Amino acid sequence: MKFALFTVSCPSLLPSEVIADVSGYGYDGLEWRVTRDRDDGSAPSFWKGNRATLQDDWADEKYAEIAAGTRAAGLEMPSLGTYVQVANEEAVERALHIASIMGVAQLRVCGMGGLGTVPEARATIQARLGRAIRQARPYGVRLLVEIHHNTLIASASAARAMVEPFAPEDVGVIHDCGNMVFEGFEEYDRGLGILGPYLAHVHAKSAAPSRTIQEGEQLFSWQVDAAPLRQGQVDFSDLFRALRGIGYDGWVTVEDFSTSASEAARLEDNIRFLRAVSVAVAESATAEADEAVQVSATDVEAPIRCGVVGLGRMGWSHHVAAIREHAGLALAAVYDMLPERREEACQAVPECRNYEDYPSMLADPNVELVFVCTPSHRHEAMTIAALAAGKHVLCEEPAALAASGVKAMIAARKSGQVLTFHHNDRLDPEFLCVRELVDSGLVGDVFRIRRRAGDFNRRNDWQTLDKYGGGVTGNWGLHPVDQGLEFLSAPVDFVWGQISQIVNPGNVEDDIKAMARCTDGKLLDIVMSSADASVQPSWVVLGTRGTIWVQGKELHARYFSADQCQEISAIDQPWATDRREGVTGFDGSGLPWQTLLRPVKPQKQYDSFYDNLYKAIRHDEPLIVTPESTLRCYQVLDAIKTGQPTHITE
Repeated sequence: MKFALFTVSCPSLLPSEVIADVSGYGYDGLEWRVTRDRDDGSAPSFWKGNRATLQDDWADEKYAEIAAGTRAAGLEMPSLGTYVQVANEEAVERALHIASIMGVAQLRVCGMGGLGTVPEARATIQARLGRAIRQARPYGVRLLVEIHHNTLIASASAARAMVEPFAPEDVGVIHDCGNMVFEGFEEYDRGLGILGPYLAHVHAKSAAPSRTIQEGEQLFSWQVDAAPLRQGQVDFSDLFRALRGIGYDGWVTVEDFSTSASEAARLEDNIRFLRAVSVAVAESATAEADEAVQVSATDVEAPIRCGVVGLGRMGWSHHVAAIREHAGLALAAVYDMLPERREEACQAVPECRNYEDYPSMLADPNVELVFVCTPSHRHEAMTIAALAAGKHVLCEEPAALAASGVKAMIAARKSGQVLTFHHNDRLDPEFLCVRELVDSGLVGDVFRIRRRAGDFNRRNDWQTLDKYGGGVTGNWGLHPVDQGLEFLSAPVDFVWGQISQIVNPGNVEDDIKAMARCTDGKLLDIVMSSADASVQPSWVVLGTRGTIWVQGKELHARYFSADQCQEISAIDQPWATDRREGVTGFDGSGLPWQTLLRPVKPQKQYDSFYDNLYKAIRHDEPLIVTPESTLRCYQVLDAIKTGQPTHITE
């Protein structure tokens, strides 16, 4: 990655001083602030009298001079940071002219807020943005919009919805992790995946919440303020891992509004910090790749010839990408209702066959394994059809809209066929770490598991509509249930669930609270929500000798050893000895607590989902996810979706 500085961050420096300092500290580029910001004699600040600003009414020669000086110092200019409103055609034209004089190919524009309903405001902004794009094309400039709180693009999902009507070469999105602390946070890997080709570059900024207590009252309020990159809520290691995961190697621009250190100290420390994080993430990824148990080309007798139906987010970005990278898999055929998606796949893999209908793909004897990646309501029928055609099948989750569909799939499977579902969160690092500790007996016998998943996040795609099998329970919500049940071996006999539609349009649930009780009394407590902005542990596992929990990227445990704890028995008397509560009768009654804290990283090596699939088909090894092992999950989901207390008897 390359690192730039947005000049709003250094208001006391003149452009020539910015160039000298930024080059000296080892940055790769500058993102110049361009706006009308006159020096009124007051102390320079980020937003007023900022001396590192290029005024938008200077003569062309001035811009050309600064551009030449920037390049002479070995610095690139990935973008210009303007505050031009897309509704202002004259201002847009002026900014584009400045970009052309400076030789900059990308330009940030603003005006992503609006009045009225969200659909109305979005339509208005899209019309303005489309007009601005038409203005930009003759200049060869790509417009950029920034994920920003208090706008209609406060999250990656919302930004993608805004720019979706336009080509990625015309408009891109600046991913701003700091702004999403204020509003719109999405997990970085998920958000970056949603942005896809629209991701233009990244702003490195941080912020942190603080609580203000109103004096004399039992009231408080939360406020979010800018924070140093090292100290704020943004986990830059997590962000850089996610960027690496999508193959991003572009610009990361520092935009630091913190004031606890001097400008010079911030300029120097921020680049050192980000480069160190980048190196650490790269080294960690290399080490993990070296340690991973992978199927190599020398292990492969013959790649499994795969046909993929559905080339959307999961089919294309996840499964096709994995097939192309895996030595034991080969993309042989595709089918999608959109011809351009099929053509894209065949251009990427010339030997891949383009089918205009699903039955024709199933009739291809060259296809051994079918990946079913269509909308959820089509999974069951398409999987059964593939099994009937004699294919092995990997079905994307949810495998079916009800447990009865899973049973039908199992019944359709013939001897020798491999059928599995993409419950890939059984290989999630958090789950594996928790399972390793539970299996070790560290906290004794587990009697309750609390699993929380989600954030405060809106969407308006097909997953919000019942007719396509949408809703939390039909999307990512099955993973927490499936994971939790893996720790509970007894059958589930009772489920209570409350489902609600809170933040999303459509007609399905986006907030769930549920409990599943097993016949041995053990309990799975589930929260799955798109309307919960709080930061809480994603796992809490209660055992007879302690508790395990996961907070952020850290695995915690507080536990004691049974052989270091004296047994106690109830004292049969209706008063407390010496008026004491707790344990009485001997000294040293406190428990010998121990603690564990380490990063979320499994201690053992595991096959990848695709390695396991290859070995199951070619070498008859056990599947990580058998259809039978998922039945309890779908029975629980069926019960949750009723919104009523439900007894399960089968």
